Amino acid sequence: MDKFYKDENGVIDFPLAVQQKFHILNEEKALLKHGKRGGNLNSGQIFRFSFNVDSERMEKAIQRLFDENDALRLILVKKDGEYFQRVVEDYNFTLETDDLTSLPEDGRYDAAVAKASVLLNTEIDYYNELSAKFHLIKLGNEDFMLVIVAHHWIGDGSTLALIISEIMKYYNDPSAAKEEAASFIDFVKYEYDFVDSEKGRKQLAYWKEELDGYKQLDLSNAAAGDPAVPSDQFAKAGRTELDAAAKRFSTSQFNVMLTAYHVALTKILGQSDTIVGFSCANRLSKRFFRTIGYLSRAVQHRLIVHDSDRLCDLLETSKEKSSKNIANQQTSHYNDNSQFYISYQNFSVNGNKGFGEKVKAVQIPVKRVLDFFTMLVFENENDLNLMFAGDENKFTSDFIKRLMAYCMTTIKLLSEKPEVTVGEIDSFL
Repeated sequence: MDKFYKDENGVIDFPLAVQQKFHILNEEKALLKHGKRGGNLNSGQIFRFSFNVDSERMEKAIQRLFDENDALRLILVKKDGEYFQRVVEDYNFTLETDDLTSLPEDGRYDAAVAKASVLLNTEIDYYNELSAKFHLIKLGNEDFMLVIVAHHWIGDGSTLALIISEIMKYYNDPSAAKEEAASFIDFVKYEYDFVDSEKGRKQLAYWKEELDGYKQLDLSNAAAGDPAVPSDQFAKAGRTELDAAAKRFSTSQFNVMLTAYHVALTKILGQSDTIVGFSCANRLSKRFFRTIGYLSRAVQHRLIVHDSDRLCDLLETSKEKSSKNIANQQTSHYNDNSQFYISYQNFSVNGNKGFGEKVKAVQIPVKRVLDFFTMLVFENENDLNLMFAGDENKFTSDFIKRLMAYCMTTIKLLSEKPEVTVGEIDSFL
């Protein structure tokens, strides 16, 4: 990797976007604290194909993805204490594969997921290698898994969706035209220009006022009980009551879940003033709508919850605040106070024309030693898959179970008895 892109001015070292810098600093912080980075900020997904995958054809589709998207070819550079990024040119991709068909059939799925978990939780040396990894696993003649792993500094949840969309499009039709999208390096320049603009300064003023006086949460109650174990990472929940509450209050399922999350944190931590960060795609400009890279923003959603508050009133307050926050999303990541996050995802595999239901998303077990906690919600047609990521000692098994209980009870009450107060919730658990 000794050949790098140069812009029209001969520049090869480009500044990091602000959210990129946030992730890199968190990784370096983990290195100092724990002696390793691990896979703390790797994001990943398995896509399971119920058809015979041609590995050479798949490799060519992914090669084209690398050729067309500079974010997938970034490496990190540190000079005089400052971080920069370079774009590798002429990268030749090789698709690594595993064939598990020699294993007993009933053990192949677990073996494949275990392999994916190792890949996801392995440190990526972003100074010396690219931060996007692809691995194809064969379980049967018409049963394959494509494991996609990307460090968060080069991609967000929307990026994973775009990646699989583009791969399936090019696999299906190698001559398909590339959809118009600006480069990630162009986005970085756009971001800094926006912050320096009048509109950007107004957004920063909004966040300064919105976050004024906020104090970090005491997490001691979250650490009570036994450390979380791998089985605590996943949960399933029905979505009937979530849909009913959203319909009743003319809002999104996400807003209902977000309000329930705040209520649960207040009940467990015993603190009324909480912030939950949530991912906002930040793809407001048509130029960057399909740009692969870390564009999303962790919008800081602050909600004050008292025992006397009715759940219906909290949801209305949360709806109004969420709308204002999203309107100011382009600078929401500055001075991030979030210790808890929610990511609400629906991986629709676009570009899979001709494959129909033959492509399914599968979650990968993760191990985290970070100081913040994330609840990931994957929306399916009839239910929800939930995944929890955080240091198992800071966010214990008991904390996760109580969080789920309060969230689901709050959602049920919002759908059936929304005038119940926060102080009355325990009687419904």
